[in-house]
Amino acid sequence: MTLLEHWAAEGLRWVNDPAQWRVVPLAISSPHLPLLLTQQSRWALWVGSDPDAFRRAFALLSRLHERQGPRRLLAVHAPDLPRRGLLNNLQQAAWRYLGIDLLVMAS
Repeated sequence: MTLLEHWAAEGLRWVNDPAQWRVVPLAISSPHLPLLLTQQSRWALWVGSDPDAFRRAFALLSRLHERQGPRRLLAVHAPDLPRRGLLNNLQQAAWRYLGIDLLVMAS
């Protein structure tokens, strides 16, 4: 079962039909980013659990902000990463400094 199927089965209505989602991994340096920013309404950010995860995630959010990217993203992370600490700090910094709302979900 995919993560989206799991969330739909858990009753999260915003997922709607998981088969209708198209998940495309994208590097911030991709030449397709400007076009995708105008075409895609749903965005997610993978937050790793390594020591540089906060720095890397915030840098990516900053670049999206500079390119007038999405103002709301789904923050997906490994299940062993506690919400307290890195995730809360990232969520608060994204809102305070960039005006980006991160919805934090465990994977």
